[in-house]
Amino acid sequence: MGRLTQSHTSSPNHIIKQAFYRYDKKGQLTQLNTSTRLGQQTRNVPMGQAHPNQAQRFNRTHQYIYDKVGRLTEHKLTDHQAHTGHTEVFGFDPASNRVPLPNANAQAQQNTQNKQEQRHTLTGIHPKTKRPTSLISQNKQISYTYDSHGNIKTKTETPIDKQGNQIAQSQNGLVGYRKSIEFSYNSNNELAKTLTLEDTGLTITKTTTQYHYDAFGRRIAKNSKVERLNKLNQNGQLVRYPTTLLHLSKTQKTQHQTTLMLWEGNRQLQEYTDKHIFTTIYDQDSFEPVSRIVQARNTIESDKTQETFKIYHYHNNHLGTPQELTDENGKVVWLGYDYAWGGSYQSYYKEKSLNNCAILEHELQPIRFQGQSLDIETGLHYNRFRYYDSDVGMFISRDPIGLLGGNNVFAYAPNPIGWVDPLGLKKKISFGLFGDHARRHGNGLNPTQYRIVAEKHLHCSQIKVKFRHNKMTKLAHITKVGEDLFVFTSSNLSKTRIYTHMQEGVNSKYLQNIGITLPKKLSINC
Repeated sequence: MGRLTQSHTSSPNHIIKQAFYRYDKKGQLTQLNTSTRLGQQTRNVPMGQAHPNQAQRFNRTHQYIYDKVGRLTEHKLTDHQAHTGHTEVFGFDPASNRVPLPNANAQAQQNTQNKQEQRHTLTGIHPKTKRPTSLISQNKQISYTYDSHGNIKTKTETPIDKQGNQIAQSQNGLVGYRKSIEFSYNSNNELAKTLTLEDTGLTITKTTTQYHYDAFGRRIAKNSKVERLNKLNQNGQLVRYPTTLLHLSKTQKTQHQTTLMLWEGNRQLQEYTDKHIFTTIYDQDSFEPVSRIVQARNTIESDKTQETFKIYHYHNNHLGTPQELTDENGKVVWLGYDYAWGGSYQSYYKEKSLNNCAILEHELQPIRFQGQSLDIETGLHYNRFRYYDSDVGMFISRDPIGLLGGNNVFAYAPNPIGWVDPLGLKKKISFGLFGDHARRHGNGLNPTQYRIVAEKHLHCSQIKVKFRHNKMTKLAHITKVGEDLFVFTSSNLSKTRIYTHMQEGVNSKYLQNIGITLPKKLSINC
């Protein structure tokens, strides 16, 4: 079948990583076993004596379960060294919106053989928009509110106990943790500003970040201001959360951080911070990272004693998602454990520096899914046209290509184990006279954007029906989005040639003229 079954990465002295893949009869990945070695084994050490430089191994197993239509319903991650595990369970409605499971609370309280196993469950959903309103993950309850456009307005995290009850602060206010984020958007529906408050007991960290874009909608800069506020007032009394923040005093000087971005088409090529320049090298015609180069911004060329740059190399999984990062000597400096929908479960980082300036983990390795870059200020992943929230596996704002993006305009992908977005489906599709059709029906979209539209709607349409056109039998993919308005995509029966129509859609008369009769009871699904 041509599927990858095993791989290994090695240096001259040892194997760094091994991976083994298993699939079901449908070709879906069901198990991934990985083994990673940190450091090198030392020879000539007497048996039974531990050596401080002895190699350390990380063995992990990912197991995946799918429903009948190929949607991921369960992901189990096992860490064989720590003897811990994490299980995520997912449910979906007919439109592939993630929904609460009927027995989610019971599942969360089950006693498993591994007492440290954690569960990730959706517990609330908005009745009209079908967007998640609350979920439980990593012993935290995460809550969302939305604006009139369906964009995320606020996100709040609060700690819970094993029974799912919120943990209130004690009398001294030191118990518990609370994090809240407020989102603001500009007239182009781009994220313009975020306000993040983290209450950790005696202090509150307030982070205000502003985002700037070029004429093509690419983010070119973000400016952050970080203030740490003391919850003890002038009388030494604790000001409990929530608070207006106006009565809190600063514990230290306000920190300012500016990051500038340089682009190559739709790929983010460089980030400039106050002290470093980070450059990502990608595989040819791909968003999959290959290398990461770090340069010092203020290096004096005449000073030969200074190290001017460092090179690190990515080791990715079958989707092109980074799993390890190694230095020029083949030593692992970063290793990540991932949730199914792209969030970081746990990571190992051996801190690096350049010219005595520390390189932070999120600076050296910000890449998550292909095309995504972690924003440490919010935990969101910047994804060229939008921002992705890995806690719910959805984008925080609507698809900018409009109705043709499908009937779920916030979704990332039906299956995060086999799909990637920004390039659409991992399985490529041929498009006949594609460039010409994009110019005539794309409503201003370029061929690449138009391709994403066609692929999304092919797999998210409401009904599929055969019809005759130009003496050929074709397949129509239709979604009702208004009283007499439909998004319409056509393909051949093998789905190897696809055409989709303009953003404003078509009416029932158009469909009747090409021989398509719609069901009498077809509800609006947008």
